[in-house]
Amino acid sequence: MDVKLRIGEVLRQGRLMSLATVDESGPWVSDLIYIHDDSYCLYWISRLKRRHSKALSARSMVALSITIEYLKKDLGLQMEGTARQLTSALSVTAAYWKKRGAPKVPISDEHAWYQCTPTKIELLDEVNFGVVKQLYIPT
Repeated sequence: MDVKLRIGEVLRQGRLMSLATVDESGPWVSDLIYIHDDSYCLYWISRLKRRHSKALSARSMVALSITIEYLKKDLGLQMEGTARQLTSALSVTAAYWKKRGAPKVPISDEHAWYQCTPTKIELLDEVNFGVVKQLYIPT
């Protein structure tokens, strides 16, 4: 089983990521719907006033995890990387709304698009690799 291909499969099958940020009050975790590209960058939209969005404006380093159920065995990703607010998200908007569904509230200037570029990915795939995490460093 190829680790890089398996990471792509997990990203395609997943829907929700847990994003960890740090602000002056300490660590915080937020669950967000995401999409990804071929370089394993993740994209999401969020309100600028949310705690995680405010934290990203001060510190770009993040960690995240994605877990999906697979044959009642552990399958998921843990990542670290840098996140930033995008000035334009035209290339990801249609794919995001296709995955998430139509927005329940209008998107306004209170929202922003974000991108996380991973610097390290660990794959936990109990079916194919047992309990030993597989490390991948994107280039």
